[in-house]
Amino acid sequence: MIGETLGHFHITDKLGEGGMGVVYRAQDNKLGREVAIKLLPEAFVQDAERLARFEREARTVAQVSHANIVGHLAMIREACGYDDDSVSVTWMPHFHDYGLIQGMLVPFFNGTPAVIMSPFDFVKKPITLLRAISRYGGTHTEGPSFAYAHCVKRARPKEGEELDLSSWRSIGNAAEPVHPGTLDDFTNVFAEWGLPATTMSPAFGLAEATLLATTTRPEEQARRGAFDSDRKSTRLNSSHSSVSRMPSS
Repeated sequence: MIGETLGHFHITDKLGEGGMGVVYRAQDNKLGREVAIKLLPEAFVQDAERLARFEREARTVAQVSHANIVGHLAMIREACGYDDDSVSVTWMPHFHDYGLIQGMLVPFFNGTPAVIMSPFDFVKKPITLLRAISRYGGTHTEGPSFAYAHCVKRARPKEGEELDLSSWRSIGNAAEPVHPGTLDDFTNVFAEWGLPATTMSPAFGLAEATLLATTTRPEEQARRGAFDSDRKSTRLNSSHSSVSRMPSS
């Protein structure tokens, strides 16, 4: 490795190993000065061609174009029932794709209001989410399953407190496994304050699809199923509406 050139770095000495990488002293031919660089483990850095291929593939997997995002925002708007009267309420951090795309970019794309809360405020006092829905007439929000279990445990309104959740049309539930019991608990507990029975919208997404892959529409209830990997069979509960996929582009 010593004496080799990787890109514009000429490796002159090995300084040590730490974490998942190896630290080398190198001459930066672009900047014209000596620097310390940390490279991938020896299995990668011994072969410059393999390293370059690895980096190219990583960049290819991670790329999401402007067209991907704009097209996806239009699909989310249709699949999740956003319209001119929608009001988004989000506590999800903007550095998570769920919070960034559906929490912030969708209302921006849709030209409708967004109430943005601090994630720390929600975690410390989840009732603030419900109060924001009631105060601003929130229609859409999103979060992982644990957030709704958190609300069930710690977000009960005070006795006599007026809370109106009837405007809430779509509660996205994704980013981690969706627990049917949490769907039922949340819906049953907050029905007293006007929460519609079809508001919970389980979803599945992945970054390679920009964000959302499949979800239930706001006016539907999620279909539930039992899957047997040994028998390769599926049993679906027909008493629930079918799951709606994202509309094709």
